[in-house]
Amino acid sequence: MNAVSDELWAELLAEADAVAAEYREDGWEVVAVEPGAVSPAEKDDRFGLSVLLQGSEYDAVETLVDRDGVCFDEAEVYRNAAGDVMYVLAIELDTDSETAVVVPMAYSVGSLGRVLETALEEGELGVHLRPLSIERWVTFTHDEPSLFVGGSP
Repeated sequence: MNAVSDELWAELLAEADAVAAEYREDGWEVVAVEPGAVSPAEKDDRFGLSVLLQGSEYDAVETLVDRDGVCFDEAEVYRNAAGDVMYVLAIELDTDSETAVVVPMAYSVGSLGRVLETALEEGELGVHLRPLSIERWVTFTHDEPSLFVGGSP
């Protein structure tokens, strides 16, 4: 299992900031986060990637998602692999309200093996953003889990 490269993580964060700025320039409301750990979520109500956020970042995402009329209907996912480590930029989009959440992630495919295998079999992967307390979370569902695993983009 490879460790997350500080250099590649910094590049991903810079790309996330640039993407968020582009959407803002086009008039979109954007929340860009800088997650901590990405770990497997293997509960009945929350299966997929568990993405830890700082409390204030989580609150901003939750406020945006809970707003009337906001319904995330599309996503853009970009990835780069370095050995076993995936560097993923997920941009969750509500095209009607022009609202976006930008989520950079870095994780070892090996540490998420069972979750990713199940997602590939079922054709769905949940990305669960959460604060330190695990009682609350915001979920974005992706119907192309292969975008989070590796191989050809």
